[in-house]
Amino acid sequence: MQKRRMPSKPPIIREWDDKPEMVRKKKIFKWDTLPANACWRCGNEGYTERTHIHAHCFNRDDSVSNLHLLCKSCHNASEGLTGWDKGHLYYVWFSTEDDSYYGCKIFAYYSKFIDDHTKVKPDDVDEYQKRFFSWFEGVRSYENEKTQTQILHEGGYY
Repeated sequence: MQKRRMPSKPPIIREWDDKPEMVRKKKIFKWDTLPANACWRCGNEGYTERTHIHAHCFNRDDSVSNLHLLCKSCHNASEGLTGWDKGHLYYVWFSTEDDSYYGCKIFAYYSKFIDDHTKVKPDDVDEYQKRFFSWFEGVRSYENEKTQTQILHEGGYY
């Protein structure tokens, strides 16, 4: 088995430093350049971890364009979220700094999605939809004690 070789932090920073979402984050947190030692989502200073934007379990992509630098807390919170297009769970989560606002935004983005897809047969949905349905069912059933990752594990999506 070959050991994974993920890029170091400087190439990740160079890849993302001029992207519009990061220019916004730099203004919010008053950074001249993206830091290696502060979380790109919440701004907390300290140790950061390389975090996949599109879940590694789906595409095995360790490229700099698929990695962000997050604190341990934000990295854990991002588990189970994926996607960098507007409206995707990870993008929406990363674009906010306030978790209560993030939750409201997720429901607004996906309420129509749920209405349009509740009659889809389980065999017809792709992995992304399965993960979302699993997460949504957990939220809708008020399993607040469980994290999104626990719900996904129980559903067999990890």
